[in-house]
Amino acid sequence: MLQALEYKARESRIHDLDPRTKICFSATITFSSIISKNLTLLIVLQVVSLVLAWYAGVLKAILKSIKNFIYFLVLIAVINIMLFSLGFSLIMLIKFLVIISVFSLFLMVTPSDQILQVMEWMKLPVEIVIGFSIAFRYVSIMVREAKLILDAQMARGLDFQKGSIIKKIKGYVYLLIPLVVLSTRRAVRIAESMEARGFGARKKRTQLYELKMRKRDYMIIALVCLLSSLIFLLEFSFGLPSWMTINVPP
Repeated sequence: MLQALEYKARESRIHDLDPRTKICFSATITFSSIISKNLTLLIVLQVVSLVLAWYAGVLKAILKSIKNFIYFLVLIAVINIMLFSLGFSLIMLIKFLVIISVFSLFLMVTPSDQILQVMEWMKLPVEIVIGFSIAFRYVSIMVREAKLILDAQMARGLDFQKGSIIKKIKGYVYLLIPLVVLSTRRAVRIAESMEARGFGARKKRTQLYELKMRKRDYMIIALVCLLSSLIFLLEFSFGLPSWMTINVPP
């Protein structure tokens, strides 16, 4: 699942946008989907996110990430049908689809270095930025290593599926110990590397590429804010015409 959300290097105008523009777009679409209760508007937001994913060349990866959440989405739908109604369940399902799509799109078109630059631009402490950077980069690596260790232990004859719960828990010790050892060794190497490069020697860090907003960034931010304002007005003030409203079953 984590591998499906990794940055996908492509040549597209979406990838070339300033990361602050991408954050603004993602936050605005997410907020609009949360406040909206109209199925038509939610479908429009989902279509917009998928069209942008197609334009960025990551539509297949977005659909794959949605597929990874299919059991979670089914669970949400079943719980809402049992507690509320089919219509409410359908609205909540589309909300989560929009949020998943937008969040996945943001991660797939934004390198982690740019996310960290935005955090520094927000004047966050450098220790928090570095900690977030290490966690962001190495969680997926730890997942891969855990899978490799699991496969290696199973190849040696260790079965994690059979036996009682206590036996299964004891079996996972053979997974956790090598994983902790590898993580500790990596942490020591990272600390030594940071010390050798003079981490903390200067209060102000420099970047190879500085963040710079361009005209199209401002245009996209303006369009996104306009779309959000329009959705807010249609949701709470004017309402959609009857011919544009999708009637959901009670």
